[in-house]
Amino acid sequence: MMKNPLMLLILVAVYLYFVLKWGPKFMEKRKPFNLERILIVFNVIQIVVCSYIFISGFCAVNSIEHNWLCQPVDYTRSPSALRILILTYYYFLTKILDLLDTVFFVLRKKDSQVTFLHVYHHAGMLVCAWVAVKYVGGGHNVTLGLVNTFVHIAMYSYYLLAALNSKYKNNIWWKKHITQLQLIQFFILFVHYLLLFLIDCGFPKFIGYFITPQNAFMLAMFGDFYYKAYISPLKSTSKVMITPKRKQPVNGHLDTYLDNMTATFGAEDTSEIAEDLIMAYVLRKIVELYIYFNEEVSDPRVYPWPMMKNPFTTIGVLLLYLQLVLKWGPRFMEKRQPFNLRYIMIAYNAAQIVLCFNLLLDSLRLCYFQGYSLLCEPVDYSTSDRAIAIAKGFYTYYLLKNLDLFDTIFFVLRKKQNQVTFLHVYHHTGMQLLAWHSVKYLPGGHGAFMGSINCLVHIIMYFYYLLTAISPRYKGSVWWKKYLTQLQIIQFFAILVHWLVLIPSDCGYPRFPIIIMVPQNLFMFCLFADFYYRDQFLSVTAGSLTNQHHRKKDIGSDRDRTMTTIIGDIKSKYDEMIVGIDPEIDNWLFMKSPLPVLGIILIYLYFVLKLGPQIMASRKAFHMKKLLVFYNFYQAVQVDNTAMEIFKFVVGIAIPNDRGLVHAAWRASWWHLKYLPGPQFLVIGFLNSFVHIVMYFYYMIAAMGPKYQRFLWWKKYLTTLQLAQFCVMLCYLTMIALMDS
Repeated sequence: MMKNPLMLLILVAVYLYFVLKWGPKFMEKRKPFNLERILIVFNVIQIVVCSYIFISGFCAVNSIEHNWLCQPVDYTRSPSALRILILTYYYFLTKILDLLDTVFFVLRKKDSQVTFLHVYHHAGMLVCAWVAVKYVGGGHNVTLGLVNTFVHIAMYSYYLLAALNSKYKNNIWWKKHITQLQLIQFFILFVHYLLLFLIDCGFPKFIGYFITPQNAFMLAMFGDFYYKAYISPLKSTSKVMITPKRKQPVNGHLDTYLDNMTATFGAEDTSEIAEDLIMAYVLRKIVELYIYFNEEVSDPRVYPWPMMKNPFTTIGVLLLYLQLVLKWGPRFMEKRQPFNLRYIMIAYNAAQIVLCFNLLLDSLRLCYFQGYSLLCEPVDYSTSDRAIAIAKGFYTYYLLKNLDLFDTIFFVLRKKQNQVTFLHVYHHTGMQLLAWHSVKYLPGGHGAFMGSINCLVHIIMYFYYLLTAISPRYKGSVWWKKYLTQLQIIQFFAILVHWLVLIPSDCGYPRFPIIIMVPQNLFMFCLFADFYYRDQFLSVTAGSLTNQHHRKKDIGSDRDRTMTTIIGDIKSKYDEMIVGIDPEIDNWLFMKSPLPVLGIILIYLYFVLKLGPQIMASRKAFHMKKLLVFYNFYQAVQVDNTAMEIFKFVVGIAIPNDRGLVHAAWRASWWHLKYLPGPQFLVIGFLNSFVHIVMYFYYMIAAMGPKYQRFLWWKKYLTTLQLAQFCVMLCYLTMIALMDS
């Protein structure tokens, strides 16, 4: 099963189909199976296998110089490395064996215990164990395997005694300590993977980003459950009233549900239910947090304004901006002469001056001439004309930050790519995000000062740019040019102090922006002050204008080089992906640039959301029966052809460089074909093609008329098929992400 992930994915798919669909249907009209003897054998096997892995693993790591704090993976073929790798593989096999837990639940008709998170946990652990064997077989992960197998030994020993005789279920003195053992396990693993961020031994930190918060949450939830299940009842003098009926956690809090489960079934059975509920609780909390931050705590006055309903539009603009200035723009200008944007620059700088000046006047008129305090000022969330005008001023400032993005675009079109530094791009993207959050949550109050002083600096700065755009001779003759950097330093210092005064003040304005704004402005202040010192003072002692010019250039290069190291790894990964582009693909239709595809998408969105409904508003629906039959038939046939090309590649009929595969990808995804035309995404392409064949075949029969409806009894399975597709895709993409790390 380790040669490729196909067998693993098939096993997971069969497991999911059995426990979620076929198994419950098979048991629907049958009595529960008596599996006592099978459970005894199963638990004995689990105990023996886990004991062997634990003892052998402990002996293996003690026979080498194993660092329990941080241990890299030994990829050599030494006997000790191979021994640990084999034990990791055995651990993976136990995860396959664990799937029988759910199968036994189904056959015993305990469907209530086959929760989403029980299934998710078993399927996820199987995939993670496979990835561990395939890519990180040993090293820092050894501790997880040892601790987990030890806990499983104790747990399956209890299950074995309970299966031998039901009277043991309530008479095993160490029963309650199983939960304690789980708490200790989560704490050890939490600390163990937290060490990855403190010690660098070569083990990939990517794994720690997933496992550390997971164990922290499990530790907190099981700790809370243990207190409520075992400690809190001892403090109560009254007996717990046993409820006759099991309640479901529809809208209640998890704690309330666990209390009900404890009262009904006892603490030991509730712990099994709690383990499945915990991850569901996490997913629910993520959705609740998004709704909370996007709708409940945000300012309802700004919700209907463009780009303010959710952050996705702003994020999309920033992604498009980054792609344009870092990728598309430089490639577009590579063999072209710089554009002459003199008149556009004059108009742009003049517009910036007018807009910033108008916004500054509004800020003074509405805020500081009306008694705004410079020390601490709360946000006025009322619907008064003044409060709405202030909120609109913040929104205008946010739109200006979108307009500022053209600074970088003009650099690219004028082939001044050396000015498109990390610091420049970081500043523009960061300011746009901060401005969006200000409008969304805090449109007014203490934050008005930052916008006001920033507008003042921009007026002076764009006025200088306007003069240099009118005539280049102004570039060296404007006497106040050198004061621009001084003005920026004063700006950062003033904003820094302005946010610091919030610490001792309490006017109702939240203090959480201090966490972001104070370090940010302190960093910018120090960076610009250091640059100003080197540029204005050290360069004076250079002795010549030539040396001064080179010193300025070197200082700027050093500063940008320092900042670039922050995203060096990301850029290198991006460059590796670009190098892998097949040059022949650029000669195909629509593949040289994403602009035609983006244009098609924009036309599509405009037609289906705006133009189409307007055209059809006063018209009757078109009769398109024959056209729909032909369209769906064509879709099913051409998708089937794509799937066959991919299938041929998978089973080995086609060689890896077969152009049939690439043509199949062309019909599937522009992005995958452009940047990732290799075999990584064959599983997704084949799976999606299969689902579309079934889907369009159904649409074709449905379009033929009502008399064929009796052949569409399998309609309800379409959604199930799509859900299964997304589940497999999620597991597969997660596995690819772990591979790349």
